[in-house]
Amino acid sequence: MSGGVLIVGARGRVGAALAAAGAVPAPVGLGRAEAAARLAGPSRGELLVFCGRNDDLGPFLDGLHPSWLDGLCLVQNPSLRAFLDGRGLSGRVTEAVLWAAFPAVGAPPVPGGPSPVCGPQAAALAALLRAAGVESAGVGAADLAHEQAVKLGWLHVFGLLGSAFGGTVGERLAADGPQVDALAREVAPVLAAGFGLRGGADALGARLRAYTARVHFFRASAKEWPWRSGAVFAAAAAQGRALPAAAALAARLAPA
Repeated sequence: MSGGVLIVGARGRVGAALAAAGAVPAPVGLGRAEAAARLAGPSRGELLVFCGRNDDLGPFLDGLHPSWLDGLCLVQNPSLRAFLDGRGLSGRVTEAVLWAAFPAVGAPPVPGGPSPVCGPQAAALAALLRAAGVESAGVGAADLAHEQAVKLGWLHVFGLLGSAFGGTVGERLAADGPQVDALAREVAPVLAAGFGLRGGADALGARLRAYTARVHFFRASAKEWPWRSGAVFAAAAAQGRALPAAAALAARLAPA
């Protein structure tokens, strides 16, 4: 892409970091109203990076001129595969899985491992992430799916534990380590069958523990339910699998 870099969602922690990255050309952050007006018209070859909430992605795409799609990059949390498949966008847009935590808007990222990128603009997006202090490199589709599955597992396990018991992810790991491992063993077959996880339950548990140790200060919660734990429960149901440990935690979150 040769027309610059536009960041949608630049007021959030990730978007702000990318907008402030020392990249060339310098990224431009777009507010909601400005983005709606500018993106309804044709692209001039810009790299377009969406850092908003998953729930906002559908309306964003609905208002997007089709010419932007080839330069569209999604810096999102999983799971987006079914959504993108339904829109015919899998493989056309560029996706990143972030293995880094951003403590606050304007704060530098805390690394948690290499953040993989896949898609037509992988090289450009990886360069932008590196300029923002996030280690990143391009990968193939199968490797991206595996990393998305691992991240979905982390969000599922620590989101449920965080909402059920409070505290940081580091505190939850210290207090509930055996439960973390049990939840990882329970969800691994679901992630393998439905999301592309490789390596089995022990490998998943090790990844969850390692990432949590690096971003121990972070507070996870069971938010964006349809995209995170909700997607896991839906996949398990479709596979005929039960998730009793996760269901017990989810029951604690339901209103009385």
